Amino acid sequence: MKTVSYYLNNEETVEKWHVDTDSRDKVLSVAGNQLNEERVITAVQQVGFDIEKIS
Repeated sequence: MKTVSYYLNNEETVEKWHVDTDSRDKVLSVAGNQLNEERVITAVQQVGFDIEKIS
C-alpha cells in the first residue's frame, strides 16, 4: 500500500481513499470532487497493481 499511496495522495482529484486489506481482493475505494477515474486507474497501474472498476 505504501507504493500506491504516494500516487493517490498526489492525485489532485482524489480527496479520500482506502484499501480494504481484510478483503481477499484488496478493494480500493476512492472519493473526490470531480474524481477522474482514468487518472486513478493510471496511478494504480503505474506501480504495477491490477485495477478494475466495480459497482
